[in-house]
Amino acid sequence: SLLLNGLKMCAIPIMFFSIVSCFSHIEGGGDLSRMKRAGGKMLLCAIITDLIAIFIGVSFVFMFHIGEGMNLTVISTSPSTTKNVSFTIFDTIKGLIPDNFIRPFLEGNMFQLMVLAVLIGAAINIADSKIIVSIFDEINKIFMRVMDFFLRFMPLLVFLSITSMLLSTGTKTLLLILEVLLTVLASYVLIFFMHGFMVAFIARLSVAAFLKKSAVLMITALTTCSTAASIPEGMKASQKLGISEKMYSFLIPLGALIYKSSFCLFLTIVTLSIANMYEVELTISKILLVGCYSILLTKAMPGIPCVGIIISSSLFVLAGCPLEGLAIEACLESIVDMFDTALMVMGTLVSTLVVAKSEDQVDIETYKS
Repeated sequence: SLLLNGLKMCAIPIMFFSIVSCFSHIEGGGDLSRMKRAGGKMLLCAIITDLIAIFIGVSFVFMFHIGEGMNLTVISTSPSTTKNVSFTIFDTIKGLIPDNFIRPFLEGNMFQLMVLAVLIGAAINIADSKIIVSIFDEINKIFMRVMDFFLRFMPLLVFLSITSMLLSTGTKTLLLILEVLLTVLASYVLIFFMHGFMVAFIARLSVAAFLKKSAVLMITALTTCSTAASIPEGMKASQKLGISEKMYSFLIPLGALIYKSSFCLFLTIVTLSIANMYEVELTISKILLVGCYSILLTKAMPGIPCVGIIISSSLFVLAGCPLEGLAIEACLESIVDMFDTALMVMGTLVSTLVVAKSEDQVDIETYKS
């Protein structure tokens, strides 16, 4: 209970200050002028693939009734978090701007918190005050360090929570974790084929040539579990594919930041499955908000270890899931992390190829060689 309270205490401030820092660090004319047609197309690719991935995840959860029938509410020690948050689309739009700065933090209204963070980050950016930017950066670092302290005990939480579930439900818990895992992996297979479809029918290029020249990149992603560490190999693979340097030198690092389709899918499946486990009512509005938040938070949160736990804790607050479910999320994330990273890196390279092809910046002879 103490560890869960600590994670919940840090999740909202980290989300808020991370988004503020993200927007406050966008530089003026220099960076924004570079985000022209190619950058816009890359962002559009990322958002469209995110939406497709979330649709796949939601479809799988409800098609196969993942998590239903477990009724883990009886062994939950943390209360539902939905009592103060409105989940209808109309009420969400109506309450877009909070009438009180403190209330969104107290109520855990994630939508209002995100709007506040964007507004404050943009205002700091316009004010161009290095002192204020550094203050928010330091506050964000402080909460990161506090969260890091609690995350040191995460293996213990996973062990105790899974043990408690096993004692209460028997082998059903293990079967359920396996069911969620297989659902995630099956969804990842569809994401893999979606990338192949983009190469074959949007870029109109050979999928076999793409896979052959990106093999080293995929192995690097699988072994390092880091999109940042895969950037150099991504640039080498781009060069082998005949993509012009001025395109891949900009789009590969950009894609490493914004291309998170498989991660969005994972977070959506886990959140909705755990909601079913605890018999939390899932309305259409709530499902839409979970999907939107998973996209926005994965784009805004920094690439740090266990970032899935931080984002999931915010999604759990939104969906009304008890935080004991984080143990299942942490267990699953450690298993699928390497596949998730490989798909994100592959998606970045595919999107770079598609955008470069649309800009006539791919040497077809080099691609086919």
